[in-house]
Amino acid sequence: MCKNMNVLLSTGSTKFTCEQIEKIKAIKGVNLFIQDDEREPLAIAKSKINYLISFSLLSRYDVDDFINLKHVQALTQGLEPIPVEKLEKRGISLKRAIGLYSTPIAEFVLLRTLEIYKSARFFDKNQRAKVWKKDRGLRELTDKRIAIVGYGDIGNEVAKRFSAFGSKIISFSRSEKKSPYIDEHYHISKLKSKLSQIDITVVCVPYNKETHNLFDEKMFSNMKKQCVFINIARGQIVNEDDLITYIEKDKFLGVALDVTVNEPLPSDSQLWDYENVFISPHNSFASDVVNKRMYALIYSNLKKTCENESEKI
Repeated sequence: MCKNMNVLLSTGSTKFTCEQIEKIKAIKGVNLFIQDDEREPLAIAKSKINYLISFSLLSRYDVDDFINLKHVQALTQGLEPIPVEKLEKRGISLKRAIGLYSTPIAEFVLLRTLEIYKSARFFDKNQRAKVWKKDRGLRELTDKRIAIVGYGDIGNEVAKRFSAFGSKIISFSRSEKKSPYIDEHYHISKLKSKLSQIDITVVCVPYNKETHNLFDEKMFSNMKKQCVFINIARGQIVNEDDLITYIEKDKFLGVALDVTVNEPLPSDSQLWDYENVFISPHNSFASDVVNKRMYALIYSNLKKTCENESEKI
């Protein structure tokens, strides 16, 4: 096995059991250091860390100070906290959190869609007021056209669930994806021209320079009247001022935002006030299974890395 691999485990609010920690320590050659709070002084000197497991610790420090770093295990779906180019330049391996949060996020997207399509707020409000009143305008997902913008692992899980309801999946990405759930695929550059045919738009695309304010006045103006707009990616992908303009123009049947430009969303934001806007605090990734899935990912990748390192000795 590998020899003297100093591993810094920084999982923030995610806690593992004593048994799980001991199992990691039992990997031969691993010297484990635990960082409960990224804001506190590091549990080991930066220069001594060989393997880093964290959410956003590298956004707080200069990766060049980690002179013996060889491997990084990211625990975030997006890579904004990770200096990817610097890691590549130094030959530091980067393991992504592929599949870690895809299932709960996809379920959350479906939840928000059904809340909107089935007038959940209308019935909840009437229940609290003890009012017996029907809504004949409920919708179903059969044959609805679902645009998944950014078709990665999350997008595929979203597509799987909508397909089960008889919806049509329209994927938009920079490269064509292979999936049994896709009915139509277009390059993301075609998005604006296709939005008038879309019933529900789900934003899954990574945030970068190209996707900053991707959804702006031009995109919203092309959308179908009384469509649904859902963002579970990053708030900066949406121009919120333009979104508010089109909410007030009654463009949307419903809007669901799990992410916003500023988090927490300021109390004076207009987005809080609309009856057809659903706000959640960047929470769609959470579930009772994520911790188990995260531990399995961390353990498996660390063990494989140690086995590979031992072969080089």
